[in-house]
Amino acid sequence: MKRTMPVAAVALLLSAGAVSAVEQDNFMVSTGADLAALCAVTPSHADYAASIHMCEGYIVGVNQFHEAWMRAKGGTGIYCLADADAGAPTRDEVASNFAAWVAGDDDAAAAPAVEALMRWAAFTYPCK
Repeated sequence: MKRTMPVAAVALLLSAGAVSAVEQDNFMVSTGADLAALCAVTPSHADYAASIHMCEGYIVGVNQFHEAWMRAKGGTGIYCLADADAGAPTRDEVASNFAAWVAGDDDAAAAPAVEALMRWAAFTYPCK
């Protein structure tokens, strides 16, 4: 039940107007292409707020899970971000860079969204 509530809320928001580049199905975030479509919206898009918040919320959630998993298991993470004061990327930068990367990688576009995101993060922010 908890899982369907955010999706239902997003669907309700989208029903108010036509969707062009971002389709309602993208909000299910099934594939890397779905997540990239949400992350690539521009501020002038009618569904910018819903799209970018879903994109960045998904990314933040995956990152928080990754951090919690690494604390619990110890060892090196799949990717390693710099601390905020040491030049860590902003959420907008992560969203934009991920969308651009997926646009050039058909395998990532077809992969499950979380897998595509983790591949991109490991490639972009390798642990040393």
